[in-house]
Amino acid sequence: MSASDTEIVELLPLARAGDDSALGRLLDLHRDYLRALAAQQLHPKLRGRIDDSDVIQQTCLSVHKQFAGFSGNDPAEFVAWLRLIHERNIQNAVRDHVAVQKRSVDRDIALQDDILSA
Repeated sequence: MSASDTEIVELLPLARAGDDSALGRLLDLHRDYLRALAAQQLHPKLRGRIDDSDVIQQTCLSVHKQFAGFSGNDPAEFVAWLRLIHERNIQNAVRDHVAVQKRSVDRDIALQDDILSA
């Protein structure tokens, strides 16, 4: 077990007992992982419209709201649960920015190219 896994094992019961700083530390330990997931799952055309940090912040808020429902006991279970929440938040962000089609992503790029060439 790695040092961070040991810390996660120690933090999980504290967070379950209502220690917000323990839950915050758990999320801090996974911030780079969440950023990598967002970078992997967001299409390059969306990267200018959806900020990784915004999705990560939404995931942190979701975790705070839903943590009472987490029943796992080890780091792997926490990571799997965290990943599910984060992937759902990424999907919601994509839906909000693309599926609703308030504006075409292609138009943003074309407009940006026109401005740069002017």
